[in-house]
Amino acid sequence: MLILGIEASGNSASVALVQDEITLASVTRQDRHGHAGWITEMVDSLLAEAKSDFSAISHIAVGCGPGSFTGIRVGLAAAHGYGLGLGIPVLGVSSLASLAYGADADHRALALIDTRRGHLFAQMFSGGKAISEVYDASQDELVDHLSAHLSQDDHQGAAGLFVHGCAASTIADILSKRGHVIPQYQDADPDAIMAASMVASRLANGETEADFPATPHYHSSPLLGPAKAKLGQG
Repeated sequence: MLILGIEASGNSASVALVQDEITLASVTRQDRHGHAGWITEMVDSLLAEAKSDFSAISHIAVGCGPGSFTGIRVGLAAAHGYGLGLGIPVLGVSSLASLAYGADADHRALALIDTRRGHLFAQMFSGGKAISEVYDASQDELVDHLSAHLSQDDHQGAAGLFVHGCAASTIADILSKRGHVIPQYQDADPDAIMAASMVASRLANGETEADFPATPHYHSSPLLGPAKAKLGQG
């Protein structure tokens, strides 16, 4: 399998080529806006860097959010366009799940994505499986909620928490000061390498293309018109 990964739901856009969970090449742009304007150029640059071409690609993995409303649509539109043109399957992944991918199996993972409206999307994972709903909360609300649940889990002998995503270092620092075990943390955006690597791993372990519907994961309504201008978000 040679998987083209596309991810644009966060504060950056990225594409990657992954074969057997090995990254052959990747391209990232950190710009917060304008993903639609360069996503195809990024893919062309990616193929040139990897010395490959479209005919070699067997699957497309795309981040479906939650995250930037526009970014999710850009990523999915590009993925479906390539999939239709190449006649290959498009597999959608939760951007929160891909952030949690690769966490130490002995620890739970907390994935965090910027909502672009002053909150964080957050979800807990264990062994690669979601063990909570998706939270949409301020940092203070999230930390209070997590602290209460982690205290209960600690009494049951649960291992520490891996924190990955937007504001991960801040959340990890506050939780550590409250006495919780945080063995790993990393500030990061969801990226195409994570999405493609997770798909490669799960397909190799028996999951099928049907397990990855390429549909958007929206958890709040888009900001349009006056509401968008008031918050100053794009």
